[in-house]
Amino acid sequence: RRELEDLLRTSDIVSVHCPLTENTRGLLGKKELEMMKRSAVLINTARGHIVDKHALAKALQENSLQGYATDVFWDEPADPSDPFLDLPNVLVTPHMLSSTHEFFDAIADRCAENVKAVFIDNNPSVLQNRIV
Repeated sequence: RRELEDLLRTSDIVSVHCPLTENTRGLLGKKELEMMKRSAVLINTARGHIVDKHALAKALQENSLQGYATDVFWDEPADPSDPFLDLPNVLVTPHMLSSTHEFFDAIADRCAENVKAVFIDNNPSVLQNRIV
């Protein structure tokens, strides 16, 4: 916990990359956001609920945090009428890290391998739903 507090107090940019678990839900709340520099930027590409939305909105509205960038939301899909999205110090992008040519090539290769395994090699062990 001490390491996180030191990181929040000293960092210009904090980028969140952790799974959403009971231990990480609300990990960055009012107390943690108040530790950050006024000039700091918070980036969340993990899960929305890791950051307390109301505490974050207040920090951004009061300019006690320079900015917030994210590609994840508390409710998915994000409600386009959510006033949070209209804050001038919020940058929102689609959650599409995996949308690369390499990703789609790998998926196509895996699909072909699985079709071959089932229909040519007669190896249905690759099936997840074995009731088919």
